[in-house]
Amino acid sequence: MRRAKLTVRPTEDEHARLHERAGNLGYDSLSAYLIDCALSDDGGVLPRERRTLESLLLHVRHLSATVEEERLKRKASVLERVPQELLNDITRRSAEAVRLINVILARAGGEETEETGEREEAA
Repeated sequence: MRRAKLTVRPTEDEHARLHERAGNLGYDSLSAYLIDCALSDDGGVLPRERRTLESLLLHVRHLSATVEEERLKRKASVLERVPQELLNDITRRSAEAVRLINVILARAGGEETEETGEREEAA
């Protein structure tokens, strides 16, 4: 059975806001953004954000493993000088991963984000 096309008519302001929000989340197509929003089952986390969260989780696991490896070396009295650059990189990457996770979760929960300074509504 063939389904009728769906037409949605937002106001000009709503249309502009939708395009802006879609663009901010990396969507080239407003239709793709609206479909993802409508079919999102899990509290407003969109598929693209889910992929980002999964990638960030892998980075956090890698960083955690690196830190644990250093902890075990120190506990075993195998003291090696950890290069300051490595420590700085781990700290920077960890902070960035946590920041991005918080931004995505805030968007999903409809909380205000520091980056935009405005209240994001849950999709």
